[in-house]
Amino acid sequence: LKEECDAVSERITRLDIRAKYRGLSVSFPELLEKLTADAELQEKLLSDKDKELFEDILAGIISKKIRARIHASKRWVKNMNQLMESMQTSSGLRLSLKWKSKKAEKEEQLDTGSLVELLEQDVEIMQEADVEKLSMHFRSKIAEARQRMSVWVFISKLDGEQNIFYAGDFDPEGVGIAERLKRRFPDRIRLWKYETDLYQKYLSSHEISEQRLKKLDRIELPELQELCDCMREKRAAAYQESMLEEYQVK
Repeated sequence: LKEECDAVSERITRLDIRAKYRGLSVSFPELLEKLTADAELQEKLLSDKDKELFEDILAGIISKKIRARIHASKRWVKNMNQLMESMQTSSGLRLSLKWKSKKAEKEEQLDTGSLVELLEQDVEIMQEADVEKLSMHFRSKIAEARQRMSVWVFISKLDGEQNIFYAGDFDPEGVGIAERLKRRFPDRIRLWKYETDLYQKYLSSHEISEQRLKKLDRIELPELQELCDCMREKRAAAYQESMLEEYQVK
Protein backbone atom coordinates (compact mmCIF):
# COMPACT_ATOMS: atom_id res chain seq x y z
CA LEU A 1 0.00 0.00 0.00
CA LYS A 2 2.86 2.34 0.87
CA GLU A 3 4.44 1.76 -2.52
CA GLU A 4 1.13 2.59 -4.25
CA CYS A 5 0.74 5.80 -2.20
CA ASP A 6 4.27 6.89 -3.06
CA ALA A 7 3.59 6.25 -6.74
CA VAL A 8 0.40 8.34 -6.62
CA SER A 9 2.23 11.14 -4.79
CA GLU A 10 4.86 11.26 -7.50
CA ARG A 11 2.19 11.71 -10.19
CA ILE A 12 0.22 14.43 -8.32
CA THR A 13 1.48 18.00 -8.42
CA ARG A 14 -0.03 21.18 -7.02
CA LEU A 15 0.19 24.41 -8.97
CA ASP A 16 0.68 27.31 -6.53
CA ILE A 17 -0.23 30.53 -8.34
CA ARG A 18 0.84 33.73 -6.63
CA ALA A 19 0.57 37.40 -7.48
CA LYS A 20 2.74 40.49 -7.17
CA TYR A 21 1.48 43.27 -4.92
CA ARG A 22 3.72 46.32 -4.62
CA GLY A 23 6.74 44.17 -5.38
CA LEU A 24 5.85 41.42 -2.90
CA SER A 25 4.76 37.86 -3.70
CA VAL A 26 1.34 37.15 -2.15
CA SER A 27 -1.34 34.48 -2.42
CA PHE A 28 -4.60 35.29 -4.16
CA PRO A 29 -6.62 35.44 -0.89
CA GLU A 30 -4.04 37.90 0.45
CA LEU A 31 -4.22 39.89 -2.80
CA LEU A 32 -8.02 40.15 -2.57
CA GLU A 33 -7.79 41.28 1.04
CA LYS A 34 -5.20 43.97 0.22
CA LEU A 35 -7.11 45.23 -2.83
CA THR A 36 -10.32 45.45 -0.79
CA ALA A 37 -8.50 47.46 1.88
CA ASP A 38 -7.05 49.76 -0.80
CA ALA A 39 -10.49 50.32 -2.32
CA GLU A 40 -11.97 51.22 1.08
CA LEU A 41 -9.13 53.64 1.74
CA GLN A 42 -9.56 55.32 -1.65
CA GLU A 43 -13.31 55.64 -1.08
CA LYS A 44 -12.66 57.31 2.29
CA LEU A 45 -10.11 59.69 0.77
CA LEU A 46 -12.55 60.64 -2.00
CA SER A 47 -15.31 61.14 0.57
CA ASP A 48 -13.04 63.40 2.63
CA LYS A 49 -12.14 65.37 -0.51
CA ASP A 50 -15.82 65.79 -1.38
CA LYS A 51 -16.47 67.05 2.15
CA GLU A 52 -13.54 69.46 2.00
CA LEU A 53 -14.64 70.75 -1.41
CA PHE A 54 -18.24 71.17 -0.24
CA GLU A 55 -17.19 73.09 2.88
CA ASP A 56 -14.98 75.35 0.74
CA ILE A 57 -17.94 76.00 -1.55
CA LEU A 58 -20.23 76.78 1.36
CA ALA A 59 -17.69 79.15 2.84
CA GLY A 60 -17.31 81.00 -0.48
CA ILE A 61 -19.46 83.12 -2.72
CA ILE A 62 -21.73 80.24 -3.76
CA SER A 63 -23.25 80.05 -0.27
CA LYS A 64 -24.18 83.74 -0.54
CA LYS A 65 -25.78 83.15 -3.93
CA ILE A 66 -27.78 80.21 -2.58
CA ARG A 67 -29.10 82.29 0.33
CA ALA A 68 -29.89 85.18 -2.02
CA ARG A 69 -31.97 82.86 -4.24
CA ILE A 70 -33.82 81.43 -1.24
CA HIS A 71 -34.71 84.92 0.01
CA ALA A 72 -35.71 86.03 -3.50
CA SER A 73 -38.03 83.01 -3.83
CA LYS A 74 -39.66 83.74 -0.49
CA ARG A 75 -40.18 87.40 -1.45
CA TRP A 76 -41.74 86.33 -4.74
CA VAL A 77 -44.21 84.03 -2.94
CA LYS A 78 -45.07 86.79 -0.47
CA ASN A 79 -45.62 89.35 -3.25
CA MET A 80 -47.75 86.94 -5.28
CA ASN A 81 -49.91 86.16 -2.26
CA GLN A 82 -50.42 89.86 -1.59
CA LEU A 83 -51.37 90.39 -5.22
CA MET A 84 -53.84 87.50 -5.30
CA GLU A 85 -55.34 88.54 -1.97
CA SER A 86 -56.08 92.00 -3.36
CA MET A 87 -57.86 90.60 -6.42
CA GLN A 88 -61.64 90.71 -6.35
CA THR A 89 -63.55 87.89 -8.03
CA SER A 90 -67.29 87.47 -8.48
CA SER A 91 -67.15 84.02 -6.89
CA GLY A 92 -65.21 85.22 -3.86
CA LEU A 93 -62.44 82.71 -4.64
CA ARG A 94 -59.11 83.34 -2.94
CA LEU A 95 -55.86 81.84 -4.17
CA SER A 96 -52.51 81.61 -2.41
CA LEU A 97 -49.08 80.01 -2.77
CA LYS A 98 -47.40 77.97 -0.08
CA TRP A 99 -44.04 76.23 0.04
CA LYS A 100 -44.36 72.52 0.73
CA SER A 101 -41.35 70.56 1.91
CA LYS A 102 -40.26 67.61 -0.22
CA LYS A 103 -39.37 64.47 1.75
CA ALA A 104 -35.84 63.15 1.72
CA GLU A 105 -35.29 60.32 -0.76
CA LYS A 106 -32.58 58.59 1.31
CA GLU A 107 -31.64 58.33 4.97
CA GLU A 108 -28.49 60.42 4.56
CA GLN A 109 -30.34 63.19 2.71
CA LEU A 110 -32.35 66.12 4.10
CA ASP A 111 -35.91 67.10 3.32
CA THR A 112 -36.13 70.42 1.50
CA GLY A 113 -37.47 72.24 4.58
CA SER A 114 -34.45 71.31 6.69
CA LEU A 115 -32.11 71.91 3.76
CA VAL A 116 -33.38 75.46 3.16
CA GLU A 117 -33.25 76.20 6.89
CA LEU A 118 -29.59 75.22 7.05
CA LEU A 119 -28.62 76.94 3.81
CA GLU A 120 -30.04 80.21 5.11
CA GLN A 121 -27.45 80.17 7.90
CA ASP A 122 -23.98 81.65 7.63
CA VAL A 123 -21.54 78.74 7.34
CA GLU A 124 -18.97 80.59 9.45
CA ILE A 125 -21.21 80.38 12.52
CA MET A 126 -22.88 77.08 11.66
CA GLN A 127 -22.48 74.22 14.12
CA GLU A 128 -20.21 71.37 13.05
CA ALA A 129 -23.09 68.87 13.23
CA ASP A 130 -25.13 70.97 10.79
CA VAL A 131 -22.20 71.28 8.40
CA GLU A 132 -21.85 67.49 8.49
CA LYS A 133 -25.58 67.08 7.68
CA LEU A 134 -25.24 69.34 4.66
CA SER A 135 -22.06 67.62 3.60
CA MET A 136 -23.69 64.16 3.80
CA HIS A 137 -26.71 65.41 1.85
CA PHE A 138 -24.69 66.78 -1.05
CA ARG A 139 -22.23 63.88 -1.08
CA SER A 140 -25.23 61.57 -1.48
CA LYS A 141 -26.55 63.71 -4.34
CA ILE A 142 -23.11 63.71 -5.97
CA ALA A 143 -22.93 59.91 -5.66
CA GLU A 144 -26.34 59.59 -7.37
CA ALA A 145 -25.22 61.87 -10.20
CA ARG A 146 -21.99 59.88 -10.64
CA GLN A 147 -23.94 56.62 -10.79
CA ARG A 148 -26.34 57.97 -13.41
CA MET A 149 -23.48 59.36 -15.47
CA SER A 150 -21.58 56.06 -15.33
CA VAL A 151 -24.60 54.26 -16.83
CA TRP A 152 -24.77 56.72 -19.77
CA VAL A 153 -21.02 56.44 -20.38
CA PHE A 154 -21.09 52.62 -20.18
CA ILE A 155 -23.94 52.28 -22.69
CA SER A 156 -22.38 54.86 -25.02
CA LYS A 157 -19.13 52.87 -25.19
CA LEU A 158 -20.79 49.57 -26.05
CA ASP A 159 -20.82 48.27 -29.60
CA GLY A 160 -23.55 50.06 -31.54
CA GLU A 161 -25.18 46.77 -32.60
CA GLN A 162 -25.70 45.50 -29.04
CA ASN A 163 -29.12 45.77 -27.40
CA ILE A 164 -29.59 46.71 -23.73
CA PHE A 165 -32.50 45.17 -21.81
CA TYR A 166 -34.04 47.22 -19.02
CA ALA A 167 -36.06 45.66 -16.20
CA GLY A 168 -36.85 47.88 -13.22
CA ASP A 169 -39.21 48.46 -10.33
CA PHE A 170 -42.81 49.25 -11.15
CA ASP A 171 -43.02 52.69 -9.55
CA PRO A 172 -42.87 56.27 -10.92
CA GLU A 173 -39.09 56.40 -10.55
CA GLY A 174 -38.62 53.11 -12.39
CA VAL A 175 -40.90 54.25 -15.22
CA GLY A 176 -38.96 57.51 -15.40
CA ILE A 177 -35.67 55.64 -15.80
CA ALA A 178 -37.21 53.49 -18.55
CA GLU A 179 -38.33 56.55 -20.51
CA ARG A 180 -35.00 58.37 -20.15
CA LEU A 181 -33.11 55.31 -21.39
CA LYS A 182 -35.47 54.86 -24.34
CA ARG A 183 -35.18 58.51 -25.31
CA ARG A 184 -31.39 58.53 -25.00
CA PHE A 185 -30.87 55.21 -26.82
CA PRO A 186 -34.11 54.60 -28.78
CA ASP A 187 -32.69 51.91 -31.07
CA ARG A 188 -30.81 49.95 -28.42
CA ILE A 189 -32.92 49.87 -25.25
CA ARG A 190 -35.47 47.05 -24.96
CA LEU A 191 -37.96 46.97 -22.08
CA TRP A 192 -37.87 43.44 -20.64
CA LYS A 193 -40.45 41.98 -18.25
CA TYR A 194 -41.86 45.49 -17.93
CA GLU A 195 -45.50 45.05 -18.90
CA THR A 196 -48.76 46.04 -17.26
CA ASP A 197 -49.86 42.45 -16.63
CA LEU A 198 -46.65 41.73 -14.65
CA TYR A 199 -47.16 44.93 -12.66
CA GLN A 200 -50.63 43.79 -11.65
CA LYS A 201 -49.44 40.25 -10.93
CA TYR A 202 -46.78 41.36 -8.45
CA LEU A 203 -48.56 44.39 -7.00
CA SER A 204 -47.44 45.09 -3.42
CA SER A 205 -49.14 46.81 -0.49
CA HIS A 206 -46.62 49.67 -0.70
CA GLU A 207 -48.72 52.73 -1.52
CA ILE A 208 -47.41 55.40 -3.89
CA SER A 209 -47.96 58.94 -2.63
CA GLU A 210 -49.83 61.55 -4.66
CA GLN A 211 -46.63 63.56 -5.02
CA ARG A 212 -44.79 60.61 -6.57
CA LEU A 213 -47.74 59.73 -8.83
CA LYS A 214 -47.50 63.22 -10.35
CA LYS A 215 -44.16 62.18 -11.86
CA LEU A 216 -46.14 59.95 -14.23
CA ASP A 217 -47.64 63.07 -15.84
CA ARG A 218 -44.23 63.78 -17.39
CA ILE A 219 -44.07 60.36 -19.10
CA GLU A 220 -44.74 60.77 -22.85
CA LEU A 221 -43.50 57.49 -24.34
CA PRO A 222 -46.55 55.75 -25.91
CA GLU A 223 -45.49 52.23 -24.88
CA LEU A 224 -45.49 53.26 -21.21
CA GLN A 225 -48.89 54.98 -21.12
CA GLU A 226 -50.92 51.85 -20.33
CA LEU A 227 -48.62 51.09 -17.40
CA CYS A 228 -48.86 54.70 -16.15
CA ASP A 229 -52.68 54.63 -16.29
CA CYS A 230 -52.78 51.35 -14.38
CA MET A 231 -50.35 52.67 -11.78
CA ARG A 232 -52.49 55.77 -11.23
CA GLU A 233 -55.48 53.50 -10.68
CA LYS A 234 -53.79 50.99 -8.35
CA ARG A 235 -51.65 53.63 -6.52
CA ALA A 236 -49.18 50.94 -5.43
CA ALA A 237 -45.73 49.70 -6.46
CA ALA A 238 -44.37 46.32 -7.55
CA TYR A 239 -40.73 45.53 -6.87
CA GLN A 240 -38.17 43.38 -8.64
CA GLU A 241 -37.40 41.39 -5.48
CA SER A 242 -40.78 39.67 -5.77
CA MET A 243 -40.30 38.92 -9.49
CA LEU A 244 -37.12 36.82 -9.43
CA GLU A 245 -38.88 33.79 -10.92
CA GLU A 246 -39.79 35.88 -13.98
CA TYR A 247 -36.14 36.70 -14.66
CA GLN A 248 -34.98 33.09 -14.72
CA VAL A 249 -33.91 31.91 -18.16
CA LYS A 250 -35.75 28.68 -18.91
